[in-house]
Amino acid sequence: MFVAAGLMLLATAVDGLPPVPDFAADGPKNCLHWEPHVVPPASRYRHAMAYDSARRVTVLFGGNAGGRGLGDTWELNGKDWTQRAVPGPTGRTYHAMAYDSARGVTVLFGGVSSGFLKGDTWEWDGTTWTLRSTTGPSPRWVHAMAYDSARGVTVLFGGYDGSAPYYHLKGDTWEWDGTAWMLRSTTGPSPREAHAMAYDSARGVTVLFGGWGLGDTWEWNGTTWTQRSTTGPSARWSHAMAYDSARGVTVLFGGASGSANGDTWEWDGTTWTQRSTTGPLPRLDHAMGYDSARGVTVLFGGRGGPSEGDTWAWDGSSWAIGSSLTPPNLWYHAMSYDQRREVTVLFGGSSDDPLPSDDTWQWDGDEWTNIARGGPAARYGHAMAYDSVRGVTVLFGGYGDWFFGDTWEWDGTSWTLRSGAGPAPRTRHAMAFDSARGVTVLFGGYGGGPLGDTWEWDGRTWTMRLSDAAPSERYGHAMAFDERRGVTVLNGGWGQTPLNDTWEWNGLAWSWRAGTLGASDHAMAYASDRHTTFLVTNGQAWEWDGDSWLSAPTVPSRGGGPAMVHDRARGALVLFGGVGAPVSTWEFATCGDTDGDGVPDTDDACPDSDLAETVVIDGCDSGVGNHLFDDGCTMADRIAECAEGARNHKAFERCVKHLTKEWVREDLISKQERRAIRRCADRPDDADDDNDDDGEDEDGHDRHARPTKGESTAPTEILWRR
Repeated sequence: MFVAAGLMLLATAVDGLPPVPDFAADGPKNCLHWEPHVVPPASRYRHAMAYDSARRVTVLFGGNAGGRGLGDTWELNGKDWTQRAVPGPTGRTYHAMAYDSARGVTVLFGGVSSGFLKGDTWEWDGTTWTLRSTTGPSPRWVHAMAYDSARGVTVLFGGYDGSAPYYHLKGDTWEWDGTAWMLRSTTGPSPREAHAMAYDSARGVTVLFGGWGLGDTWEWNGTTWTQRSTTGPSARWSHAMAYDSARGVTVLFGGASGSANGDTWEWDGTTWTQRSTTGPLPRLDHAMGYDSARGVTVLFGGRGGPSEGDTWAWDGSSWAIGSSLTPPNLWYHAMSYDQRREVTVLFGGSSDDPLPSDDTWQWDGDEWTNIARGGPAARYGHAMAYDSVRGVTVLFGGYGDWFFGDTWEWDGTSWTLRSGAGPAPRTRHAMAFDSARGVTVLFGGYGGGPLGDTWEWDGRTWTMRLSDAAPSERYGHAMAFDERRGVTVLNGGWGQTPLNDTWEWNGLAWSWRAGTLGASDHAMAYASDRHTTFLVTNGQAWEWDGDSWLSAPTVPSRGGGPAMVHDRARGALVLFGGVGAPVSTWEFATCGDTDGDGVPDTDDACPDSDLAETVVIDGCDSGVGNHLFDDGCTMADRIAECAEGARNHKAFERCVKHLTKEWVREDLISKQERRAIRRCADRPDDADDDNDDDGEDEDGHDRHARPTKGESTAPTEILWRR
């Protein structure tokens, strides 16, 4: 089977264009499914953390992301987060944890799970979660815990119990000895919630600070509570504390005092001292733990505006951000792939927080970086496209306090407002950059009602484009530019009803192409190495080859509003976000095929194949079809390998003789075709000596024997070393 026919086995070429690789064809497994990129834990708040000193890891469990309680367990070794995929407590928020160093377990109690208060006690030993008790303190949330290492007990104070609207503030003190809970006191600090506690091992006391509307400091010595101070940090709630055993101080960060705080304080047993007002952004509902192996207080997550997914470390002098960082789980955000800088750019979006985001993020294939805050106003439902001619990302519209109609451009460093005129303000429209014509194409959206207009941005001005036939008015559709065919592809959306049509715009007119598949608030991207447009919706993936939609490997289910781009440098589709997405960043290796032979680069032994129709050696056309082998090499490639490895021309001829003999044996070529190839490979002055094709000349001598000393080995027509 020759090259052209061999490619037909994978997919049929369309109008002379490169063929489309088929998912059903054999290929590398890592190119046939989506891979999650779980960099750190997803952005969250109202989670809990504790430091496991025996295993030298910070343990994190649960929290709120996307309005739901998480049930995932993570560990930080000082550098990298690792998810521990094990069963355990139900997903929850507002729980508390402390590490029992005597027994080597992290203790978890209570919280809110699916709207219900929990009163269960769990322990994590680094491998398994074990339910230890369902009795003890009443089911509650926003309580606090700390481990008293001198007495070998976990101390719990306060919180809320009961159910809405009959919540009851608690002022009780309990201790867990690893077997049972014991009520130790009902006096001391006033009943409270959203306070914080840490155990001061040098002084043998549990330190408590604050709570809703409170700014007092208390200490528990195992028998009684003593109020130590009413000055220091402002009254606050939902802050976090950890005890720095190397320096003998309790560290406090953040919390809310009407608005989020970003200050760092330390308590030495006598006095509170403000140490910093820089570092993590102001926030509340975060968690902290002291990493005694590395001598730093670790902070993760929380919320100020949008929920955070950043990791910070306090060394007693300053805060340093960890390498692990991710946007909060978002929906109705927008992304583009910046070809010049080879990064994915993300802006804005909606999350479980009440306000939309105005963050600009960058994904390089390994980690997310928050590269800017500010520029366009916070928004969601906007659209972005990368202008590869001008090297900028174009953003238009969206929704914040109202509909936006502004045009912005991102150059990799900063945002610039380019226009306030053009299309009417709108949201949930779609855009794609037409690289053949150098314009950004916009269609539809919602601006009080569905819209059906087509616009183009040339970098200076928006121009409305008219077409006799056009998609109906809609919003929540998706678009991508098909570089191979030079058209912008549009699919689905909402009008008066859900739409299941596919259209294409060639710069002059819209053409209806199919009515078999439709989605709304989905994501589309053109994979340049596969020459197809991918569509992802509700756990399904599809691929448009210009004629029909083909089923593609599924992606984990997610709701509306994800975004997707194709990372050309890495040959991967990047998918982020969507309502309820458990893991926000996914990648699909799109089986890059540099030479277009239908064999993915990851499996291609010759990724830059000689794909000539016939075998040509140094300008000599043998007329023999250039067969493509399963490993991605052609006959011409095999012969080129002979030339590269040969010491002299005779060795080259001998290598070609062996190759062609095997090809005849495998019925890939005939004996006549073998002679044609060898005629091109052999020297002109002796190419016909071996008339009977037995490897010997007419005198019975082996023509391919190594030359004797002094015999010339200079090439004639071919350079056998490339």
